[in-house]
Amino acid sequence: TVSKADGGTFDGNVTMGGTLAVTGTTALTGNATMAGTLGVTGVLTGTSLDISGDIDVDGTTNLDNTDIDGTLNVQGETTLQTNLNMGDSDEIKLGAGVDLKVFSDGTNGVLRADNGRVYIQTDTGVNLTKTGNAETMLIATPDGSVDLYHNNVKTFSTTTTGIDVIGT
Repeated sequence: TVSKADGGTFDGNVTMGGTLAVTGTTALTGNATMAGTLGVTGVLTGTSLDISGDIDVDGTTNLDNTDIDGTLNVQGETTLQTNLNMGDSDEIKLGAGVDLKVFSDGTNGVLRADNGRVYIQTDTGVNLTKTGNAETMLIATPDGSVDLYHNNVKTFSTTTTGIDVIGT
């Protein structure tokens, strides 16, 4: 056990195989190697922390900027407070067999199902409109018609007896 009860400075390298107890403010100049557990009940302050093993956090971790150069595996829900920003051709992959991909190809937003159909499920219907609802292209109403529009004018509609074509 190394104990420094009055604060101060450890100069040089510190190699620990037991317990390091520090009370007060203590500065370490040099390297510290710990072959056990480092318990911190206050604030650990530094400019760099390099960990070559696992990190297990019980509680909240507040990271201002995180750069992950590998795979991030999250169990449970993930909530974003702002946006998920991704580059062109970076894909959001959904499903165990990557049933659905969402990405931008640099020009278009793409929703792609490689292994089947894309289903849009809703209780109130589907409206395809231009951004800002400036132009309607399709309206599908549950237990009702499917209406197709050209230049914001309805030109085709399904009915209980067949179809209605508006215009020629």
